[in-house]
Formats: sequence, structure tokens, C-alpha cells
Amino acid sequence: MQATKISEQRKHKRFETPKAIAVNPGNVCRLINISTGGLSFKSFLAIDSPAKWFLDIIIAGSNFQLTQLPVELVWKTPAIQSSFYFIPEGIAGVKFDDLHQSQEEMLDYLLSQFQL
Repeated sequence: MQATKISEQRKHKRFETPKAIAVNPGNVCRLINISTGGLSFKSFLAIDSPAKWFLDIIIAGSNFQLTQLPVELVWKTPAIQSSFYFIPEGIAGVKFDDLHQSQEEMLDYLLSQFQL
């Protein structure tokens, strides 16, 4: 039986972010990937954010910070028990919502660093 090829539906290429964290109100999360349209992150606390909020991106080992990014929740998974010391973790995806020009420029710079 032949496998059916499923086409990618994302508009923007995603980049893995091994050294990046997102800071949400009351929560620090590990970024999984990012694109010009949005990002996904893993949280070790319940993801109970409102539909829209602001978050910061910090890259470990550098002085790069992208602050007060307006985001909108697109999807989330319920927190499940991970195998790492029984800490529950959930994953969420957000899209960027009406970035300022300076934020767009900094995001473009950040993404250019992942393409190297």
C-alpha cells in the first residue's frame, strides 16, 4: 500500500530554538520552534493564559531579548505527566498579533540567526 503524502499547510518556515525561552505572565517556557507567523512552546505549568497576551523571548547565552510580543493562542495540549521527575508539561502554539515594526525587524534578525 502506498503512503499518502500530506502537504505542509504552514505559511512560514519554522526554526528549532534549542536555546530560547518564552516568558509568559507567571510562567517561563521552553520554545520549541518559531517562524515569522508564530511559535510553539513547552510549559511545565498549566497554560491558562487568556486568548491574547504578551510574551518575551530570551536567547540563552546572548543579550538578545524580544519583549512585549502580542500573541494569540491558536492551540494547546493538556498538561500530561512527563517522564522527567513526574513534572506535568503542556505544549501550546501562538500566532503573532499586530507586531510593531521594530518587533518585526528584531524577529527577522532572530530568524536569520537560526538559518546560519
